[in-house]
Amino acid sequence: MLEAITWNTYFSTLAVGIAAYYITILVAYYPQEFRSVLSGRINKISQPHQQKEEQDHRS
Repeated sequence: MLEAITWNTYFSTLAVGIAAYYITILVAYYPQEFRSVLSGRINKISQPHQQKEEQDHRS
């Protein structure tokens, strides 16, 4: 039975499984960040966070 599975099929299935796993984790734990990455607005969200950190370091 295992002889019918090629290495190419194995690695392709493994890649799809790993991608599905990480996408599920992103959607479950980081939904806002995931949506912003999909819409291309990642810099707009990260800039206020970076500015707040800079202000914390200054004070």
